[in-house]
Amino acid sequence: MKQFILSGLFCIIASIACKAQKNSFQHFTAATTPVFANSGNAFKAVEINRGYIWAGTQYKGLYLYDTMRKFWRQAPQLTKVFINDIKVDRANGIWIAQSGILGSAGGGSSIAGGVNYFPLGRDTAMEFYSVPGTTTGGGLSSRNVRSIFVDKTYQLRGNSDNPYLPRVWAAQANFITSFNTSAGGLGVGLYPEANFFRKRISSIDAPPFGTGTPSFDAVAGERLARPGGEVWASVRQNFGKSQILRYDPQLLQAEGQFLGVWDHTNTFTSSEPPVPVFQNGFKVNAMHFDKEGRRWVGLQAGGVRVNINGVWYILNMPAVFPSGITINNNAITEDHLGNVFFGTNMGLIKYTNGGDVTNSTFYETFHPIDGFLSDNITGLAFDYAKLRMIVSSDAGVSFWSVIDKIKVSLDWDYSYPLRTESPRGGE
Repeated sequence: MKQFILSGLFCIIASIACKAQKNSFQHFTAATTPVFANSGNAFKAVEINRGYIWAGTQYKGLYLYDTMRKFWRQAPQLTKVFINDIKVDRANGIWIAQSGILGSAGGGSSIAGGVNYFPLGRDTAMEFYSVPGTTTGGGLSSRNVRSIFVDKTYQLRGNSDNPYLPRVWAAQANFITSFNTSAGGLGVGLYPEANFFRKRISSIDAPPFGTGTPSFDAVAGERLARPGGEVWASVRQNFGKSQILRYDPQLLQAEGQFLGVWDHTNTFTSSEPPVPVFQNGFKVNAMHFDKEGRRWVGLQAGGVRVNINGVWYILNMPAVFPSGITINNNAITEDHLGNVFFGTNMGLIKYTNGGDVTNSTFYETFHPIDGFLSDNITGLAFDYAKLRMIVSSDAGVSFWSVIDKIKVSLDWDYSYPLRTESPRGGE
């Protein structure tokens, strides 16, 4: 009898070991999801908080998926703006970086653009922060907000009515006002009184240090508050250069927290001879600081750069990052295992944690043939509660779950007294 059971167990284990990886998808598109009918599938950003999955579009609105009742609805507050980024804070609040409505008015662009905040974690009681003339006391430099970083481990102390406020960094591109190009900027909030966002001014080519029109594209920082943690903000047209500005998030004073810059003149690999990490005029579309301490920089052109313990690596292996590939805006994230994912115009790229970052065998690219709606992956957010990836593309929104192969080995137990004979089992 026992021999039969052992044989049965062996068959079960063998069948599990041979099971291949399986991708499981739940797709939502304009054709299959009624509330998306007018979206044009123009999805650009996704995020998850307790209770909802959020999806932002290019001028087609903001959508929420109720994870309990399992249906989508459109938020009434933001119906026509270009949503670039969505982030959740420690208190479940949702922050949105957006560039306003399509077209121009009165010689201005990015009309109604700024930062939107849903402190209750759902589409009610929205707060809005922008430039003077659009809001009062918002404190932003520009209506064209491209990226948000929320420091989940550090909060500014507010007033007695609101003692703890989220700490949020907002990267703002330049914009048109009164028919003239105005500078973008980097703002940090949220403060308990106006200005609710305060401008970072060190080494930025805008008053009081300059007269240029710098344009910020992305911002990211350490996920855990620890010594040596930094926040990086990418900027173009800054004193004639593209740069990554570095800040110490532990310090609050505008002048005291600036650490320096990375650019094409001072950033090199450790190889011999050293190679410039960035080219003159580079544009950063996305940055992500992962739990392993790696700092990833995704470029408009040229692949990815990563800084590991102060050492820079250039990731432009043709098998992974072919010519013409673009890392899409704010489209880098990680999963519960530390694997890193990149949304690109040529598919979804996965780096397997633990591998050599410069070795292409540790990367895998997924395409529509693997079950995805499109090769143009515009937004990524990992659902830690259900261990799935939320993916936005120019063809809709997908929930992607992976069942991995289970590797099992069966070793003989030599504790049986006769090492040359197998136990036979009894009645």
